[in-house]
Amino acid sequence: MANYDAIVIGGGHNGLTAAALLAQAGRRVVVVEKNDAVGGLAMAEEFHPGYRTAGLLHDTGGARLKLIEKLNLPSRGLQTTGKRAPVTLLSDDGRAITLQADAEASARSIEKISAKDAQAYRQYRALVDTIGPWLGKLFSEPQPSLPSPGPGEMLRLLGSGLGLRRMGRKTMQEFLKIVPMCLADFLDEYFETDFLKAGLAVPALLSSFNGPWSSFTTFNLLLWEATSTDQVKGGPAALAAALEKAAQSHGVEIRTGAEVTSLMLSDSGAVQGARLVSGEQIEAPLAAAACTPKEVFLNLLKSRDVGPKLETAITHLRCRGVTAKVNLALNQKIQWKAETEHPVEFARTGNTIDEIERAFDAVKYRRFSETPVLDIFVPTVSNSDLAPEGHEVVSILAQFAPYDREGGWTDAAREDFADRVVARLAEHTIDLESSIVARHVSTPKDLEAQFNLTGGHLFHAEHALDQLLGRPVHACAGYKTPIPGLYLCGSGSHPGGGITCAPGALAAGAILSK
Repeated sequence: MANYDAIVIGGGHNGLTAAALLAQAGRRVVVVEKNDAVGGLAMAEEFHPGYRTAGLLHDTGGARLKLIEKLNLPSRGLQTTGKRAPVTLLSDDGRAITLQADAEASARSIEKISAKDAQAYRQYRALVDTIGPWLGKLFSEPQPSLPSPGPGEMLRLLGSGLGLRRMGRKTMQEFLKIVPMCLADFLDEYFETDFLKAGLAVPALLSSFNGPWSSFTTFNLLLWEATSTDQVKGGPAALAAALEKAAQSHGVEIRTGAEVTSLMLSDSGAVQGARLVSGEQIEAPLAAAACTPKEVFLNLLKSRDVGPKLETAITHLRCRGVTAKVNLALNQKIQWKAETEHPVEFARTGNTIDEIERAFDAVKYRRFSETPVLDIFVPTVSNSDLAPEGHEVVSILAQFAPYDREGGWTDAAREDFADRVVARLAEHTIDLESSIVARHVSTPKDLEAQFNLTGGHLFHAEHALDQLLGRPVHACAGYKTPIPGLYLCGSGSHPGGGITCAPGALAAGAILSK
Protein backbone atom coordinates (compact mmCIF):
# COMPACT_ATOMS: atom_id res chain seq x y z
CA MET A 1 0.00 0.00 0.00
CA ALA A 2 1.08 3.56 -0.77
CA ASN A 3 0.41 6.27 1.82
CA TYR A 4 -0.64 9.84 1.08
CA ASP A 5 -2.31 12.74 2.85
CA ALA A 6 -4.96 12.99 0.13
CA ILE A 7 -6.24 11.13 -2.89
CA VAL A 8 -7.85 13.13 -5.70
CA ILE A 9 -10.16 10.95 -7.79
CA GLY A 10 -10.26 12.24 -11.36
CA GLY A 11 -7.58 14.17 -13.24
CA GLY A 12 -9.78 16.70 -15.00
CA HIS A 13 -9.23 20.43 -14.62
CA ASN A 14 -11.01 20.52 -11.25
CA GLY A 15 -9.12 17.52 -9.89
CA LEU A 16 -5.79 18.98 -11.00
CA THR A 17 -6.68 22.35 -9.48
CA ALA A 18 -7.57 20.81 -6.11
CA ALA A 19 -4.47 18.58 -6.12
CA ALA A 20 -2.10 21.43 -6.99
CA LEU A 21 -3.49 23.72 -4.28
CA LEU A 22 -3.39 20.98 -1.64
CA ALA A 23 0.17 20.04 -2.54
CA GLN A 24 1.24 23.67 -2.54
CA ALA A 25 0.01 23.81 1.07
CA GLY A 26 2.28 20.91 1.98
CA ARG A 27 -0.01 17.89 1.57
CA ARG A 28 1.27 14.73 -0.06
CA VAL A 29 -1.22 14.17 -2.88
CA VAL A 30 -1.86 11.54 -5.52
CA VAL A 31 -4.22 11.98 -8.47
CA VAL A 32 -5.77 8.81 -9.90
CA GLU A 33 -7.23 9.08 -13.40
CA LYS A 34 -9.11 6.41 -15.32
CA ASN A 35 -7.92 7.52 -18.77
CA ASP A 36 -4.39 7.37 -20.15
CA ALA A 37 -3.99 11.15 -19.90
CA VAL A 38 -5.23 13.84 -17.53
CA GLY A 39 -7.45 16.73 -18.51
CA GLY A 40 -10.90 15.12 -18.52
CA LEU A 41 -13.29 17.28 -20.55
CA ALA A 42 -10.37 19.67 -21.16
CA MET A 43 -8.16 16.93 -22.58
CA ALA A 44 -6.76 17.25 -26.11
CA GLU A 45 -7.36 14.18 -28.25
CA GLU A 46 -6.22 13.07 -31.68
CA PHE A 47 -9.50 11.98 -33.27
CA HIS A 48 -7.91 11.32 -36.67
CA PRO A 49 -4.23 11.05 -37.62
CA GLY A 50 -2.85 14.59 -37.70
CA TYR A 51 -6.00 16.22 -36.30
CA ARG A 52 -6.43 17.07 -32.62
CA THR A 53 -9.10 18.73 -30.55
CA ALA A 54 -8.48 21.50 -28.02
CA GLY A 55 -10.73 19.79 -25.48
CA LEU A 56 -14.23 18.37 -25.38
CA LEU A 57 -15.80 21.38 -23.67
CA HIS A 58 -14.38 24.17 -25.77
CA ASP A 59 -15.39 27.42 -24.00
CA THR A 60 -12.88 28.63 -21.39
CA GLY A 61 -14.58 31.98 -20.87
CA GLY A 62 -15.79 30.98 -17.41
CA ALA A 63 -12.41 29.93 -16.00
CA ARG A 64 -12.03 31.52 -12.54
CA LEU A 65 -8.33 32.15 -12.91
CA LYS A 66 -8.26 34.57 -9.97
CA LEU A 67 -9.15 31.67 -7.69
CA ILE A 68 -5.92 29.92 -8.62
CA GLU A 69 -3.55 32.88 -9.07
CA LYS A 70 -1.29 31.43 -6.39
CA LEU A 71 -0.45 28.56 -8.76
CA ASN A 72 1.18 31.12 -11.10
CA LEU A 73 -0.10 29.42 -14.25
CA PRO A 74 1.42 32.04 -16.60
CA SER A 75 4.82 30.68 -15.57
CA ARG A 76 3.57 27.26 -16.73
CA GLY A 77 2.84 28.60 -20.21
CA LEU A 78 -0.77 29.72 -19.75
CA GLN A 79 -1.84 32.76 -21.74
CA THR A 80 -5.22 34.47 -21.90
CA THR A 81 -6.81 36.97 -24.28
CA GLY A 82 -7.97 39.22 -21.44
CA LYS A 83 -11.49 39.39 -22.82
CA ARG A 84 -14.41 37.28 -23.92
CA ALA A 85 -14.02 35.69 -27.36
CA PRO A 86 -16.15 37.08 -30.21
CA VAL A 87 -18.99 34.78 -31.26
CA THR A 88 -20.84 34.85 -34.57
CA LEU A 89 -24.59 34.24 -34.56
CA LEU A 90 -25.74 32.63 -37.82
CA SER A 91 -29.09 33.11 -39.51
CA ASP A 92 -30.51 30.63 -42.00
CA ASP A 93 -30.95 33.45 -44.52
CA GLY A 94 -27.21 34.15 -44.67
CA ARG A 95 -27.01 37.07 -42.27
CA ALA A 96 -24.69 37.15 -39.27
CA ILE A 97 -24.08 39.15 -36.12
CA THR A 98 -20.79 39.16 -34.20
CA LEU A 99 -21.02 39.72 -30.47
CA GLN A 100 -17.82 40.92 -28.83
CA ALA A 101 -16.60 41.78 -25.36
CA ASP A 102 -17.06 45.43 -26.32
CA ALA A 103 -20.81 46.07 -26.07
CA GLU A 104 -20.61 49.04 -28.44
CA ALA A 105 -18.84 46.98 -31.11
CA SER A 106 -21.55 44.35 -30.74
CA ALA A 107 -24.25 47.00 -31.07
CA ARG A 108 -22.66 48.24 -34.31
CA SER A 109 -22.80 44.71 -35.73
CA ILE A 110 -26.44 44.38 -34.70
CA GLU A 111 -27.23 47.81 -36.16
CA LYS A 112 -26.63 46.44 -39.67
CA ILE A 113 -29.64 44.19 -39.05
CA SER A 114 -31.80 46.32 -36.75
CA ALA A 115 -31.22 49.78 -35.27
CA LYS A 116 -33.88 49.04 -32.66
CA ASP A 117 -32.10 45.87 -31.55
CA ALA A 118 -28.76 47.66 -31.43
CA GLN A 119 -30.16 50.09 -28.88
CA ALA A 120 -31.89 47.22 -27.04
CA TYR A 121 -28.57 45.38 -26.84
CA ARG A 122 -26.98 48.41 -25.18
CA GLN A 123 -29.76 48.29 -22.57
CA TYR A 124 -29.37 44.52 -22.18
CA ARG A 125 -25.62 44.87 -21.63
CA ALA A 126 -26.21 47.68 -19.14
CA LEU A 127 -28.40 45.34 -17.10
CA VAL A 128 -25.85 42.52 -17.34
CA ASP A 129 -22.98 44.84 -16.42
CA THR A 130 -24.90 45.98 -13.34
CA ILE A 131 -25.93 42.53 -12.12
CA GLY A 132 -22.89 40.65 -13.44
CA PRO A 133 -20.24 41.60 -10.86
CA TRP A 134 -22.54 40.68 -7.97
CA LEU A 135 -23.68 37.41 -9.57
CA GLY A 136 -20.17 36.51 -10.68
CA LYS A 137 -18.85 37.07 -7.16
CA LEU A 138 -21.64 34.94 -5.69
CA PHE A 139 -20.66 32.08 -8.00
CA SER A 140 -16.94 32.43 -7.36
CA GLU A 141 -17.13 32.15 -3.58
CA PRO A 142 -17.65 29.09 -1.37
CA GLN A 143 -21.21 27.94 -0.96
CA PRO A 144 -22.38 27.95 2.64
CA SER A 145 -22.98 24.68 4.47
CA LEU A 146 -26.66 23.87 4.43
CA PRO A 147 -29.06 23.80 6.14
CA SER A 148 -27.02 25.27 9.05
CA PRO A 149 -24.40 27.78 7.84
CA GLY A 150 -21.78 28.92 10.33
CA PRO A 151 -21.34 32.51 11.55
CA GLY A 152 -18.82 33.38 8.82
CA GLU A 153 -21.06 31.92 6.16
CA MET A 154 -24.05 33.85 7.51
CA LEU A 155 -22.05 37.07 7.22
CA ARG A 156 -21.17 36.22 3.63
CA LEU A 157 -24.83 35.54 2.85
CA LEU A 158 -25.79 38.84 4.45
CA GLY A 159 -23.14 40.59 2.39
CA SER A 160 -24.53 39.04 -0.79
CA GLY A 161 -28.01 40.26 0.05
CA LEU A 162 -26.74 43.76 0.74
CA GLY A 163 -24.78 43.67 -2.53
CA LEU A 164 -28.00 43.03 -4.43
CA ARG A 165 -29.78 45.79 -2.51
CA ARG A 166 -26.98 48.27 -3.22
CA MET A 167 -27.62 47.92 -6.95
CA GLY A 168 -30.75 49.97 -6.35
CA ARG A 169 -34.40 49.13 -5.91
CA LYS A 170 -35.16 49.24 -9.64
CA THR A 171 -32.34 46.84 -10.57
CA MET A 172 -33.12 44.53 -7.66
CA GLN A 173 -36.80 44.38 -8.61
CA GLU A 174 -35.87 43.74 -12.24
CA PHE A 175 -33.52 40.93 -11.24
CA LEU A 176 -36.14 39.28 -9.01
CA LYS A 177 -38.67 39.59 -11.83
CA ILE A 178 -36.55 38.03 -14.55
CA VAL A 179 -34.97 35.16 -12.58
CA PRO A 180 -38.00 32.85 -12.96
CA MET A 181 -38.66 33.87 -16.56
CA CYS A 182 -38.14 31.68 -19.58
CA LEU A 183 -35.62 32.84 -22.15
CA ALA A 184 -38.28 33.28 -24.81
CA ASP A 185 -40.22 35.85 -22.80
CA PHE A 186 -37.16 37.63 -21.45
CA LEU A 187 -35.47 38.05 -24.84
CA ASP A 188 -38.77 39.08 -26.43
CA GLU A 189 -38.87 42.02 -24.07
CA TYR A 190 -35.62 43.33 -25.58
CA PHE A 191 -35.24 42.17 -29.17
CA GLU A 192 -37.15 41.73 -32.43
CA THR A 193 -34.56 39.87 -34.54
CA ASP A 194 -35.19 36.13 -34.30
CA PHE A 195 -31.69 34.81 -34.85
CA LEU A 196 -30.24 37.31 -32.37
CA LYS A 197 -32.58 36.02 -29.69
CA ALA A 198 -31.81 32.42 -30.60
CA GLY A 199 -28.04 32.99 -30.56
CA LEU A 200 -28.14 34.67 -27.17
CA ALA A 201 -30.16 31.74 -25.78
CA VAL A 202 -27.79 28.94 -26.82
CA PRO A 203 -25.17 29.09 -24.00
CA ALA A 204 -27.95 29.13 -21.38
CA LEU A 205 -29.28 25.83 -22.75
CA LEU A 206 -26.01 23.96 -23.24
CA SER A 207 -26.19 20.48 -21.71
CA SER A 208 -29.58 21.36 -20.24
CA PHE A 209 -32.82 19.40 -20.33
CA ASN A 210 -34.62 22.64 -21.12
CA GLY A 211 -35.83 24.61 -24.08
CA PRO A 212 -36.07 28.38 -24.33
CA TRP A 213 -39.70 28.24 -23.16
CA SER A 214 -38.71 26.50 -19.89
CA SER A 215 -39.03 28.50 -16.68
CA PHE A 216 -35.92 29.88 -14.92
CA THR A 217 -33.72 29.58 -18.03
CA THR A 218 -33.12 33.33 -17.96
CA PHE A 219 -31.09 32.85 -14.78
CA ASN A 220 -28.70 30.55 -16.68
CA LEU A 221 -28.21 33.23 -19.32
CA LEU A 222 -27.45 35.88 -16.69
CA LEU A 223 -25.04 33.50 -14.96
CA TRP A 224 -23.21 32.76 -18.22
CA GLU A 225 -22.99 36.48 -19.03
CA ALA A 226 -21.70 37.25 -15.53
CA THR A 227 -18.96 34.62 -15.48
CA SER A 228 -17.77 34.53 -19.11
CA THR A 229 -15.08 37.18 -18.94
CA ASP A 230 -11.80 35.84 -20.37
CA GLN A 231 -10.52 33.22 -22.80
CA VAL A 232 -7.54 30.89 -22.53
CA LYS A 233 -5.28 30.87 -25.57
CA GLY A 234 -5.05 27.31 -26.83
CA GLY A 235 -8.40 26.36 -25.33
CA PRO A 236 -9.15 23.96 -22.47
CA ALA A 237 -6.22 21.68 -23.31
CA ALA A 238 -3.78 24.54 -22.67
CA LEU A 239 -5.38 25.15 -19.27
CA ALA A 240 -5.17 21.45 -18.39
CA ALA A 241 -1.51 21.32 -19.44
CA ALA A 242 -0.65 24.30 -17.23
CA LEU A 243 -2.50 22.79 -14.27
CA GLU A 244 -0.69 19.48 -14.73
CA LYS A 245 2.67 21.26 -14.69
CA ALA A 246 1.68 23.21 -11.58
CA ALA A 247 0.56 20.06 -9.78
CA GLN A 248 3.75 18.19 -10.62
CA SER A 249 5.93 21.16 -9.61
CA HIS A 250 4.42 20.95 -6.13
CA GLY A 251 5.04 17.23 -5.86
CA VAL A 252 1.68 15.78 -6.88
CA GLU A 253 1.95 12.20 -8.09
CA ILE A 254 -0.27 11.62 -11.11
CA ARG A 255 -1.32 8.09 -12.01
CA THR A 256 -3.13 7.56 -15.30
CA GLY A 257 -4.84 4.35 -16.33
CA ALA A 258 -5.77 4.02 -12.65
CA GLU A 259 -9.51 3.57 -12.22
CA VAL A 260 -10.98 3.58 -8.72
CA THR A 261 -13.49 0.84 -7.99
CA SER A 262 -14.33 1.75 -4.39
CA LEU A 263 -13.47 3.93 -1.46
CA MET A 264 -12.13 2.20 1.63
CA LEU A 265 -13.69 3.17 4.96
CA SER A 266 -12.71 2.42 8.53
CA ASP A 267 -15.00 0.67 11.01
CA SER A 268 -16.15 4.13 12.13
CA GLY A 269 -17.07 5.06 8.55
CA ALA A 270 -14.15 7.45 7.84
CA VAL A 271 -12.14 7.46 4.61
CA GLN A 272 -9.06 5.24 4.69
CA GLY A 273 -8.16 5.22 1.01
CA ALA A 274 -9.20 3.91 -2.39
CA ARG A 275 -9.07 0.59 -4.19
CA LEU A 276 -8.11 0.47 -7.88
CA VAL A 277 -9.27 -1.87 -10.64
CA SER A 278 -5.81 -3.44 -10.51
CA GLY A 279 -6.46 -4.45 -6.90
CA GLU A 280 -3.96 -1.94 -5.53
CA GLN A 281 -5.00 -0.09 -2.40
CA ILE A 282 -3.93 3.50 -1.82
CA GLU A 283 -4.11 4.68 1.77
CA ALA A 284 -5.05 8.24 2.72
CA PRO A 285 -7.28 9.79 5.38
CA LEU A 286 -8.81 12.17 2.86
CA ALA A 287 -10.32 11.77 -0.59
CA ALA A 288 -11.40 14.61 -2.91
CA ALA A 289 -13.65 13.29 -5.65
CA ALA A 290 -13.78 15.21 -8.93
CA CYS A 291 -16.10 12.62 -10.46
CA THR A 292 -19.89 12.97 -10.50
CA PRO A 293 -21.82 12.87 -7.21
CA LYS A 294 -23.72 9.79 -8.39
CA GLU A 295 -20.47 8.02 -9.24
CA VAL A 296 -19.16 8.75 -5.74
CA PHE A 297 -22.18 7.80 -3.64
CA LEU A 298 -23.86 5.15 -5.79
CA ASN A 299 -20.83 3.34 -7.24
CA LEU A 300 -17.74 3.96 -5.09
CA LEU A 301 -19.53 3.55 -1.75
CA LYS A 302 -21.87 0.91 -0.37
CA SER A 303 -25.48 1.82 0.30
CA ARG A 304 -25.15 1.14 4.03
CA ASP A 305 -22.27 3.63 4.25
CA VAL A 306 -24.15 6.38 2.43
CA GLY A 307 -27.38 6.10 4.39
CA PRO A 308 -30.96 6.23 3.07
CA LYS A 309 -31.50 10.00 3.26
CA LEU A 310 -28.35 10.98 1.35
CA GLU A 311 -28.74 8.09 -1.08
CA THR A 312 -32.28 9.21 -1.92
CA ALA A 313 -31.18 12.82 -2.45
CA ILE A 314 -28.30 11.79 -4.72
CA THR A 315 -30.47 9.32 -6.64
CA HIS A 316 -32.90 12.10 -7.52
CA LEU A 317 -30.17 14.46 -8.71
CA ARG A 318 -31.04 15.20 -12.34
CA CYS A 319 -28.28 14.54 -14.86
CA ARG A 320 -29.94 13.81 -18.21
CA GLY A 321 -27.33 14.29 -20.92
CA VAL A 322 -28.63 15.93 -24.09
CA THR A 323 -25.43 17.13 -25.77
CA ALA A 324 -23.26 15.24 -28.26
CA LYS A 325 -19.78 16.18 -29.46
CA VAL A 326 -18.91 16.07 -33.16
CA ASN A 327 -15.36 16.73 -34.35
CA LEU A 328 -14.67 17.37 -38.03
CA ALA A 329 -11.32 17.18 -39.84
CA LEU A 330 -11.30 19.33 -42.99
CA ASN A 331 -8.72 19.41 -45.79
CA GLN A 332 -9.21 23.13 -46.31
CA LYS A 333 -10.12 26.21 -44.29
CA ILE A 334 -13.80 26.45 -43.51
CA GLN A 335 -15.62 29.00 -45.67
CA TRP A 336 -18.67 30.78 -44.28
CA LYS A 337 -21.52 32.03 -46.43
CA ALA A 338 -22.12 35.03 -44.21
CA GLU A 339 -19.82 38.02 -44.47
CA THR A 340 -17.97 38.66 -41.21
CA GLU A 341 -15.45 41.30 -40.16
CA HIS A 342 -13.18 38.80 -38.37
CA PRO A 343 -12.24 35.13 -38.80
CA VAL A 344 -14.96 33.02 -37.21
CA GLU A 345 -13.61 31.05 -34.25
CA PHE A 346 -16.85 30.67 -32.26
CA ALA A 347 -20.31 30.48 -33.83
CA ARG A 348 -23.85 29.42 -32.96
CA THR A 349 -26.88 28.31 -34.93
CA GLY A 350 -30.48 28.38 -33.77
CA ASN A 351 -32.27 30.75 -36.13
CA THR A 352 -35.39 31.25 -34.00
CA ILE A 353 -36.46 30.59 -30.43
CA ASP A 354 -39.27 28.32 -31.58
CA GLU A 355 -36.92 26.28 -33.77
CA ILE A 356 -34.72 25.67 -30.72
CA GLU A 357 -37.81 24.67 -28.73
CA ARG A 358 -38.80 22.18 -31.44
CA ALA A 359 -35.25 20.79 -31.39
CA PHE A 360 -35.60 20.31 -27.63
CA ASP A 361 -39.01 18.65 -28.02
CA ALA A 362 -37.38 15.60 -29.61
CA VAL A 363 -35.48 14.54 -26.46
CA LYS A 364 -38.71 14.44 -24.46
CA TYR A 365 -39.60 11.43 -26.60
CA ARG A 366 -36.06 9.97 -26.52
CA ARG A 367 -35.31 11.04 -30.08
CA PHE A 368 -32.53 13.28 -31.33
CA SER A 369 -33.24 16.59 -33.02
CA GLU A 370 -33.63 16.50 -36.77
CA THR A 371 -32.32 20.07 -36.88
CA PRO A 372 -29.69 20.21 -34.12
CA VAL A 373 -28.61 23.45 -32.47
CA LEU A 374 -24.86 23.90 -32.86
CA ASP A 375 -22.28 25.55 -30.61
CA ILE A 376 -19.22 25.71 -32.88
CA PHE A 377 -15.53 26.21 -32.16
CA VAL A 378 -12.83 26.33 -34.86
CA PRO A 379 -9.65 25.99 -32.76
CA THR A 380 -7.31 26.07 -35.77
CA VAL A 381 -8.16 29.75 -36.26
CA SER A 382 -5.78 30.54 -33.40
CA ASN A 383 -3.83 27.26 -33.17
CA SER A 384 -2.87 25.90 -36.58
CA ASP A 385 -0.79 23.13 -34.97
CA LEU A 386 -3.95 21.08 -34.38
CA ALA A 387 -4.18 20.11 -38.07
CA PRO A 388 -1.92 19.77 -41.12
CA GLU A 389 -1.00 23.04 -42.81
CA GLY A 390 -3.97 24.62 -44.54
CA HIS A 391 -6.40 22.16 -42.91
CA GLU A 392 -9.01 22.75 -40.22
CA VAL A 393 -10.51 21.22 -37.10
CA VAL A 394 -14.12 22.02 -36.21
CA SER A 395 -15.42 21.21 -32.72
CA ILE A 396 -19.21 21.10 -32.34
CA LEU A 397 -21.39 20.67 -29.26
CA ALA A 398 -24.72 19.58 -30.73
CA GLN A 399 -28.09 19.87 -29.02
CA PHE A 400 -30.28 17.86 -28.58
CA ALA A 401 -29.25 14.21 -28.37
CA PRO A 402 -30.80 12.09 -25.59
CA TYR A 403 -28.69 9.84 -23.40
CA ASP A 404 -31.38 7.14 -23.45
CA ARG A 405 -32.28 7.29 -27.14
CA GLU A 406 -35.13 4.97 -28.05
CA GLY A 407 -33.55 1.97 -29.75
CA GLY A 408 -30.14 2.78 -28.31
CA TRP A 409 -27.12 4.53 -29.80
CA THR A 410 -26.23 2.10 -32.57
CA ASP A 411 -23.48 2.88 -35.07
CA ALA A 412 -26.19 3.70 -37.59
CA ALA A 413 -27.87 6.11 -35.14
CA ARG A 414 -24.56 7.85 -34.46
CA GLU A 415 -23.92 8.33 -38.16
CA ASP A 416 -27.48 9.52 -38.73
CA PHE A 417 -27.10 12.18 -36.06
CA ALA A 418 -23.67 13.19 -37.39
CA ASP A 419 -25.22 13.53 -40.88
CA ARG A 420 -27.76 15.97 -39.46
CA VAL A 421 -25.08 17.98 -37.66
CA VAL A 422 -22.99 18.21 -40.83
CA ALA A 423 -26.05 19.12 -42.89
CA ARG A 424 -26.90 21.89 -40.42
CA LEU A 425 -23.37 23.29 -40.56
CA ALA A 426 -23.31 22.95 -44.35
CA GLU A 427 -26.26 25.35 -44.56
CA HIS A 428 -23.93 28.10 -43.32
CA THR A 429 -20.74 27.14 -45.18
CA ILE A 430 -19.39 26.58 -48.70
CA ASP A 431 -18.28 23.14 -49.92
CA LEU A 432 -18.16 21.74 -46.39
CA GLU A 433 -19.13 18.14 -47.10
CA SER A 434 -16.55 17.69 -49.87
CA SER A 435 -13.76 18.91 -47.55
CA ILE A 436 -14.44 16.49 -44.67
CA VAL A 437 -11.54 14.09 -44.18
CA ALA A 438 -12.94 12.46 -41.05
CA ARG A 439 -15.50 12.96 -38.34
CA HIS A 440 -15.85 11.64 -34.82
CA VAL A 441 -19.09 11.48 -32.85
CA SER A 442 -19.46 11.12 -29.07
CA THR A 443 -23.04 10.71 -27.85
CA PRO A 444 -23.99 11.24 -24.19
CA LYS A 445 -23.76 7.46 -23.82
CA ASP A 446 -20.20 7.50 -25.20
CA LEU A 447 -19.25 10.40 -22.92
CA GLU A 448 -20.47 8.45 -19.91
CA ALA A 449 -18.31 5.47 -20.86
CA GLN A 450 -15.18 7.51 -21.54
CA PHE A 451 -15.35 10.01 -18.69
CA ASN A 452 -17.62 8.33 -16.10
CA LEU A 453 -20.17 11.10 -16.71
CA THR A 454 -23.37 9.85 -15.11
CA GLY A 455 -26.14 10.15 -17.68
CA GLY A 456 -23.63 11.59 -20.13
CA HIS A 457 -24.13 15.02 -18.56
CA LEU A 458 -21.27 17.42 -19.28
CA PHE A 459 -21.87 19.40 -16.06
CA HIS A 460 -22.28 16.31 -13.78
CA ALA A 461 -25.77 17.61 -12.86
CA GLU A 462 -28.16 19.99 -14.56
CA HIS A 463 -27.82 23.72 -14.10
CA ALA A 464 -31.38 24.16 -12.91
CA LEU A 465 -31.77 26.79 -10.21
CA ASP A 466 -32.71 24.19 -7.57
CA GLN A 467 -29.51 22.28 -8.41
CA LEU A 468 -27.29 25.34 -8.41
CA LEU A 469 -28.32 26.49 -4.94
CA GLY A 470 -27.23 23.88 -2.41
CA ARG A 471 -25.31 21.97 -5.10
CA PRO A 472 -25.29 19.00 -5.40
CA VAL A 473 -27.50 18.34 -2.35
CA HIS A 474 -27.76 20.18 0.97
CA ALA A 475 -25.79 17.57 2.91
CA CYS A 476 -22.74 18.13 0.65
CA ALA A 477 -23.20 21.81 -0.23
CA GLY A 478 -19.96 22.93 1.44
CA TYR A 479 -17.79 20.30 -0.39
CA LYS A 480 -17.50 18.28 2.82
CA THR A 481 -19.74 15.21 2.83
CA PRO A 482 -21.28 13.26 5.75
CA ILE A 483 -18.55 10.64 5.18
CA PRO A 484 -15.60 11.80 7.35
CA GLY A 485 -12.63 12.60 5.15
CA LEU A 486 -14.62 12.66 1.88
CA TYR A 487 -14.96 15.88 -0.11
CA LEU A 488 -16.44 16.68 -3.51
CA CYS A 489 -14.39 18.85 -5.88
CA GLY A 490 -15.96 18.30 -9.30
CA SER A 491 -18.52 20.03 -11.50
CA GLY A 492 -21.35 18.50 -9.48
CA SER A 493 -20.39 20.90 -6.69
CA HIS A 494 -20.78 24.67 -6.44
CA PRO A 495 -20.60 26.68 -8.66
CA GLY A 496 -21.28 24.04 -11.30
CA GLY A 497 -19.93 22.74 -14.57
CA GLY A 498 -17.95 24.09 -17.46
CA ILE A 499 -14.23 24.81 -17.71
CA THR A 500 -14.05 26.94 -14.56
CA CYS A 501 -11.60 25.35 -12.05
CA ALA A 502 -13.87 26.88 -9.37
CA PRO A 503 -15.16 23.68 -7.70
CA GLY A 504 -11.61 22.34 -7.42
CA ALA A 505 -10.21 25.57 -6.03
CA LEU A 506 -13.05 26.16 -3.57
CA ALA A 507 -13.02 22.55 -2.38
CA ALA A 508 -9.26 22.77 -1.74
CA GLY A 509 -9.93 25.90 0.29
CA ALA A 510 -12.57 24.08 2.33
CA ILE A 511 -10.19 21.20 3.01
CA LEU A 512 -7.31 23.44 4.05
CA SER A 513 -9.53 25.51 6.34
CA LYS A 514 -10.30 22.51 8.55
